[in-house]
Amino acid sequence: MRTFNSGGTRFYFMEKGEKLPDIHASRDFTSGYIIWPRSNGKWDVRWKFSGDWEEIVGHQFDTENAAFLCAHDHHVKRS
Repeated sequence: MRTFNSGGTRFYFMEKGEKLPDIHASRDFTSGYIIWPRSNGKWDVRWKFSGDWEEIVGHQFDTENAAFLCAHDHHVKRS
């Protein structure tokens, strides 16, 4: 798993088979995004502030970079 941090938010880049992280375990981050490959070859994005991981768009992406750009755009609009 790779991570990128921005403004109290952590972006997790998951590999197949990795388990979802507990973003509140270290208490350093207030929210997080996960970006991971689906079995259909597309990339998915979810966001978590409190509660469960939530879908932020109704579709998947062709590339990891496209999924990250969507997550980052969502993060910037929230800030």
